Amino acid sequence: MNEPRPPLGLTLHDAIGRLCALAHVPLLRTAFPDGLTADGLQDVLAAATTVNDSWRPVVEGPDFVWLGLTGRGTPRARLGLLRERADTLLRRMAAHSDITEPLGLTGPGSLERLLALLDSTGDRPDVPEAWLTAPGLPVVRTMTTEFITRLNTLRKSIAAVADKVGPDWDRLPAQLDTEAPDEERALAELIRNTYKVLLTRGMVGTLIYSVDEETQKFLSALLRC
Repeated sequence: MNEPRPPLGLTLHDAIGRLCALAHVPLLRTAFPDGLTADGLQDVLAAATTVNDSWRPVVEGPDFVWLGLTGRGTPRARLGLLRERADTLLRRMAAHSDITEPLGLTGPGSLERLLALLDSTGDRPDVPEAWLTAPGLPVVRTMTTEFITRLNTLRKSIAAVADKVGPDWDRLPAQLDTEAPDEERALAELIRNTYKVLLTRGMVGTLIYSVDEETQKFLSALLRC
């Protein structure tokens, strides 16, 4: 009596208990003009199976896990496949416990966080490989600090170049010769000497005026020095 029996998979006690719970349900009248036949019995069993599949949604109501699921049959096969894949994922997480445990990704409840983390890694910027293979976080922090220091030094150098050359310094040709030719250096030396003579030997003095505003600022800065 206590052994589950097909096709409902219930014990006799469970079946009687369910029938008693249905005492207040209106009777569904059936008609078998020729008496109960083999086909009629199969119809009854099929209806009983349908009622059995609908029992939990009726009893549990909104708490039923599969509430709102549409489609024929039961989700047991899909549920089994889902459990199998979840177990596989947990085993793979356990194989990388040195990474997952510090992040708190150790159980089924952390699967959504893990999936979100994996999605975000797809959009992460390129980083040195050593950051991803370091034996521990202190090593990564040290390398990160060194990288930030070098980055700040580079930014200061860029700012210095932009201050001297101009904001469009990065548009200069890559093959631009940074060394002035001999002719230009000789001309620059001649001009400097000429102005030196004029500024140091003039009886009244020498006035310098520049039409270009940036050149005016440059000359004013030289005079202040």
